[in-house]
Amino acid sequence: MADPPSAQPPRRPWFATAWSVTALCFSLALLGHGVRDIFTVFVLPIHAEFGWERGVISGVASISIMTIGLGAPLVGWVFDKLGPRTLYLLGLATAGSGFLLASAMTTLWQFYLYIGGMIGLAGAALGVVAHSALLSRWHAERLGTALGIVQMALGIGTLVLLPLTQYLVDTIGWRGSYRVLGVGACGVIVPLLFVRWRTVEAGGGARAIAALAEGARAAWTLAAALRTRLFWAFFGTLFFTSFGMFALMLQLVPYLVEAGIPALQAAGIYGLCGVASTSGMLLFGWVGDRFGRSLSVLISFGCSTLGVILVGLIPHHPAYWLLILFAVVFGAGMGARGPVISALAAGIFRGPHFGRIIGMVNTAQGTGGALGAWLGGSLHDLTGDYSVLPWLSAIGLVLATLAFIPIPAFTRRALGGS
Repeated sequence: MADPPSAQPPRRPWFATAWSVTALCFSLALLGHGVRDIFTVFVLPIHAEFGWERGVISGVASISIMTIGLGAPLVGWVFDKLGPRTLYLLGLATAGSGFLLASAMTTLWQFYLYIGGMIGLAGAALGVVAHSALLSRWHAERLGTALGIVQMALGIGTLVLLPLTQYLVDTIGWRGSYRVLGVGACGVIVPLLFVRWRTVEAGGGARAIAALAEGARAAWTLAAALRTRLFWAFFGTLFFTSFGMFALMLQLVPYLVEAGIPALQAAGIYGLCGVASTSGMLLFGWVGDRFGRSLSVLISFGCSTLGVILVGLIPHHPAYWLLILFAVVFGAGMGARGPVISALAAGIFRGPHFGRIIGMVNTAQGTGGALGAWLGGSLHDLTGDYSVLPWLSAIGLVLATLAFIPIPAFTRRALGGS
């Protein structure tokens, strides 16, 4: 006689649901990264209408980066207290409202508030903090891979939404484009109302549920985490990583142009970095799950540092093959640390307060990135060229590596020597 249905292990239904939740997070991350990064399309039309300097207009990027970082603890608190459903819906409503208000703006402070502030806050709500906390309830051993898939939205969202937004600006103008984006963001709320959120929030998979239960017994709170050196090692790693990467990336195109590379080719290299990053996020997430997360992070730091060395050679040897090699190597490391470090943090701090803990950790990315972006441009103003830019980026990456090195030992100790 065949076994009754209840005797069959429910592995396939769990697997399907876990990766369905991953797909949901990917879709929301794609929207979050897309709405945050498309501001570059609006620089020229807004400059033409208001006459604001392009540097002043681009200042909205620093505000957005800072808002995402400083908003991360709030995002984590909302996730823990009110759940992902409320957080995601608030994020989409904030994005829709920000775009609609921006379509009628007349002053610079409104631009900073609506696009830098509100869209930055929406990007935080639809970003890595919520996805890390939610996916930690579904994935145990494959958490790094799942977060790597979600982080691929960083490049794909830009590749998809940037040309679409440019088409809208060319056909209906920048104000009309903001209105369409606002209505679209609000429209995404409707299908989310039909998601089975109780199932999504509950988590699944025997090992993931066991890990959650163990995290609940450990009773990690934000205050307790802040008193550990492990927390500050995570914080320092993300701070200096973001500092080093943003110092170079936001100045990469003008750096290459100053080195004698044609502007169109320089922009293409920037785009190739983004393409390489989508593969790197998935690759390093998989390497972390398969061969060890500490090894994955160290290899990614090696790629980023090698990329900085290569870009430093370009002013002296502007060969096309060197540009391509730089884009592939440096791009592979872009964003690669975030998913793996989130997975490492979940292994220690997983539990009912993990959203707040990972949110506070991720303030490092916003503050470090904003400082790196500002300093990279300011040093050019002081020195008159970009010769120190690779050094600045390299210093950030070396400090990030030094901050990370103690983490494996801390992790083994926290897990009882495992």
